[in-house]
Amino acid sequence: MTDKIYLYPESNEQQIDWYLNQIALRLELTPTMLEQIKNTYATLTSWLEEDEKFFKYQITLCFSFGSRRIGTSVKPYRRAEFDLDFSIRVTSHNPINPFEIYEHLKRRINENGTYAKIAIQKSRCIRLNYANQYHIDIMPSSKAKPYEDKCLEIMVPDKRLKHWVLTNPEGFAEWFERNYIKVENSLLYRKMISEIKAEIKPLPEEVPYGFKEPLQRAVQLIKRCRDVYFYGKDHNISSIVLTTLSGKHYNGAMSIYDAIVQIIKGIESTTEYSGNFKVINPVNSKEVFNEKWTNIDYKDFRAFISYLYQGIHSLQNSNGYENIKKQIEKLFGEKVSNTVIEDYADLTSYYRKKGRLGINANGSLATSSIVKTIQPNNFYGS
Repeated sequence: MTDKIYLYPESNEQQIDWYLNQIALRLELTPTMLEQIKNTYATLTSWLEEDEKFFKYQITLCFSFGSRRIGTSVKPYRRAEFDLDFSIRVTSHNPINPFEIYEHLKRRINENGTYAKIAIQKSRCIRLNYANQYHIDIMPSSKAKPYEDKCLEIMVPDKRLKHWVLTNPEGFAEWFERNYIKVENSLLYRKMISEIKAEIKPLPEEVPYGFKEPLQRAVQLIKRCRDVYFYGKDHNISSIVLTTLSGKHYNGAMSIYDAIVQIIKGIESTTEYSGNFKVINPVNSKEVFNEKWTNIDYKDFRAFISYLYQGIHSLQNSNGYENIKKQIEKLFGEKVSNTVIEDYADLTSYYRKKGRLGINANGSLATSSIVKTIQPNNFYGS
């Protein structure tokens, strides 16, 4: 049973969170991919830093940012590659034209035979496209205040490569993370610990793979539902808007379901929700993430939020594999729906074979000690 959480959800609250967590788990970067990306970043950094013509004397830092940085990456709907963001920060004691850095970046990438074959020039970055896995957008940047070590703000090129634009991806990541609760306090993690204690096993020294903050999972699932809802349509909602609103309205819910509902209700309760509200960068009040929205965009956003709330509420109230599968498919896509239902069936079989699956006083399947045990089915008769 790879990529599965070894705990059996007994209550309805645990079951809905198990499904939501497993959906996000199936849509995110796997440990193998994360290790590949780590090696890719290291190799890329070394190649750039060894450039005698420019970067060897200019680079001060190479770093990832965006959804990968805050752990909310999710596989695009009906597309193979994950989107990853990578930046090379150059020294800015002497102002450098963005176009000049971009040209040096393009030159250095093309000097490597492997990179040259997979490189694609974008408006203000170079993309390395690792087919059917992920693509990395490499963007040059410079420190906004070079003489202030604690300053997190950086400058990135505008789309015409003529001017520097102020931004603060690391500051945004730190703001987002300040909204976290401890993963150890989340609903599923506490359930796992109770099962470990019941078996008198040692507790894990660190949070195992598969567990994340409810806020992180909520953002992943909201983005995925967005991808499914807007697939084939002319309009969409950017991930930065959804992530910002989620971080703003999340208020410490310990389950994934409650986190999503908390975010939705928080968005709908704002006084400006019925009008043309602004989504302001929490670490740069001058930057409005949805400043180009039209009335149609606002209308589409409100329709999506309503769709998400109705869908997640229906999922919570669904009974039986077929109904649950149908609702997961509607919200998050057919492929992941099939996979997660199979995961749950495997989990049930796993606990039954161990002789730990039983029926509690309420007539529900459970794994606690106060149950009537269900004997493993060997399909050979009595």
